[in-house]
Amino acid sequence: MTISNSKNKIKVWDIPVRMFHWALVVLIVFQVVTAEVEGRGFALHIFFGYGVLFLILFRFIWGFWGTGYAQFSEFLRSWPVVKQYTIQLLKFSPPRFIGHNPLGGWMIVLLLLGLMVQVITGLPAGSDEAVGPWASLLSAHAGESMAEFHEAFSIVLLCLIAIHIGGVIADWMLTGENLVKAMFTGQKESAGDENPPYQKKVKAPMKNLIFSFCLALILTAALSPAGFAPGNGNARQQGGTQGWKSEARGMLSADEIKRHLEGLGYTKIKEIDFEDGKVEVKATDAQGRMAELYLDPATGQIMRDH
Repeated sequence: MTISNSKNKIKVWDIPVRMFHWALVVLIVFQVVTAEVEGRGFALHIFFGYGVLFLILFRFIWGFWGTGYAQFSEFLRSWPVVKQYTIQLLKFSPPRFIGHNPLGGWMIVLLLLGLMVQVITGLPAGSDEAVGPWASLLSAHAGESMAEFHEAFSIVLLCLIAIHIGGVIADWMLTGENLVKAMFTGQKESAGDENPPYQKKVKAPMKNLIFSFCLALILTAALSPAGFAPGNGNARQQGGTQGWKSEARGMLSADEIKRHLEGLGYTKIKEIDFEDGKVEVKATDAQGRMAELYLDPATGQIMRDH
């Protein structure tokens, strides 16, 4: 529904939508900052990656069970409507909408899907510097390929975020609508002659909120290593980074080997290669010397070193 330029206020965004939005902003900034961190600090990147996953799942659920303006059915408009809005936007005279405008609504879905792809590809990613919590489910080559895709897609995602921010600025310049303020207060300007029946419900029953929160939490937990990995009961957590022994492959994961060597005093682990029934590792020992180690892939025992 479009609105005129009057100054009456109308409640639009509920508290869950606003909390989701700003929590996601904080987590995305944190993920960008920690993306290149190595060692124990990378565990935080993984941990908050699960936070992003939870928020995305919650928003998808809330898009069906939430309040009026939060529902997908309210802001995902047909192609003719999107086309007409785009034409008006190109003429620098877009109409104002109480909820998301037609382009903004589809951008929200695109961002949610993009974030989901980024999270899912990060979980099994593996490289010399860091491994995701699902890395042991893939071969070393597949894990590296996933890591490369994860890194490349982050650029695409950042471009989408930049377009989203640009759209918010353009909307403010062309319509005078302060969307950032609205996402803090939950209020937007409404037509002065607007009839009460057009006011969407912005306070959902508590049971809807509890259901959405719990379902998102359960799905996030199910996608954690402890809930997903083969040998469910064998999953363990060390130093904040989760790893497990893959029963299907009968060998330790790269993450477990890294933690094992750190416990033996090795640092700056450069490479972990699985081949020919052994694990080859390049790391720095306690005296600061570079060592080339050969480990038993099942136990982590050092077979020989150079």
